[in-house]
Amino acid sequence: MDRTAANKLFMRVVETGSFSRAAADLHVTQPTATKTVAAPETKLGARPLNRNTRGVSPTEIGAVYYDKCKAIQTQIDEADNLPTLMRAQVAGRLRVSTSVAFGRSVLTPLLMRFMTEHPALDVDLIADDRYVDLIAQGIDVAIRMGRLADSTLGARYLGTNPRGDGGGTRIPGARRHAAQGGRSQAPPVRRLQQRAGR
Repeated sequence: MDRTAANKLFMRVVETGSFSRAAADLHVTQPTATKTVAAPETKLGARPLNRNTRGVSPTEIGAVYYDKCKAIQTQIDEADNLPTLMRAQVAGRLRVSTSVAFGRSVLTPLLMRFMTEHPALDVDLIADDRYVDLIAQGIDVAIRMGRLADSTLGARYLGTNPRGDGGGTRIPGARRHAAQGGRSQAPPVRRLQQRAGR
């Protein structure tokens, strides 16, 4: 049994006050649990556990050893969950391209709210009505109204323009393949973000 598993077993014995319950919880035999938990006694040069008819309890040094093991296990669990934690945190820089009118009237307020909820995120809003090459200009996502001129571009329907006429205008959002717009004609949202409190 490796050191991490042995530490888990020791912690479980302290928490349950029983070798048999700890062994059952961690799916090992009781003799294995007894032998594994006895190992720290040799390393510490002191008895970490008291055993009596009422169960198992930590000695003074055993309680300190338990706290250290628990702190180490917490760090291991955090390291194992690091990919999930990183995916959960929205951070970095996002470059968004859209038309001038839609960016000014609809997208800017939405992005301001989004950045307030995710303060570690920087957003550049590039507002332009001309065609743009997403990859060449480093655009992460583009939002345009109407049909895409290039059917090979990856796109997703987002909704209708709330400020459009009649039945509204279709709004496709294209990721890393499509957009329209060249050099920015409107200030980047990052500047607006600084005025909002960053």
